[in-house]
Amino acid sequence: MEVSMISPGRGSINGGTIVTVSGEGFDATAYCRFGSVITTITTIVSSSRLLCLSPPHAAASVVSLELSQNDGVDWTSLTRQYLYYGIDVLICAC
Repeated sequence: MEVSMISPGRGSINGGTIVTVSGEGFDATAYCRFGSVITTITTIVSSSRLLCLSPPHAAASVVSLELSQNDGVDWTSLTRQYLYYGIDVLICAC
């Protein structure tokens, strides 16, 4: 299993952002971990794409987004970074 990209790479500390994870080798046992929090809602779209719902986070920070397919024994070695931003931050792609 390999992760090549996540999108979006950021979301609110309130959680609830649907994050698309692209890569290869995904199966129905995959789930995501944002920092130390394992998500319980993961949708497998295909063997190369899945969706994870970001959980709430206590403060604005950057955490690793990792995947496991064996009950958390092993996690992807090439982690991707996910930015939690506070609700008072406005992000503009102007």
